[in-house]
Amino acid sequence: MATKVPLLDLQAQYRPLRDEILAAMTRVCDSQRFIMGPEIDALETELSGLLGVRHSIAVSSGTDAVLLALMALDIRAGDEVIAPCFPEIPYDADAPREAEVRRVSAEVLRIFETIIREHPDQWHVLDPIWDAEAVRT
Repeated sequence: MATKVPLLDLQAQYRPLRDEILAAMTRVCDSQRFIMGPEIDALETELSGLLGVRHSIAVSSGTDAVLLALMALDIRAGDEVIAPCFPEIPYDADAPREAEVRRVSAEVLRIFETIIREHPDQWHVLDPIWDAEAVRT
């Protein structure tokens, strides 16, 4: 039987904070300050205190957070950046190990191919690390 191990349980994190989250969302909706505003100022101040740093910057997405970090590190075109990918793929602990490794690897490849098909304009980023002779279709 396949054992599905979730990357994270958002419901367990959300339930104890639900009332506080809904109250904050209501304040934002009532004020119509969806960008910047007092809620973001308060968040950045609280985060700075929790992290023990002078400044925190809230951004609109994980992509913007990665971009900001790369900019802060002065990462430029031609620099190599290696980042993990965490797709949720169920793993059958009772299956023969080699067969399960092949199945999970095939699923990762399917996810990768889907991403490349959805974003063909990004394919060129693999050119420096992908030996054209080694690639077989």
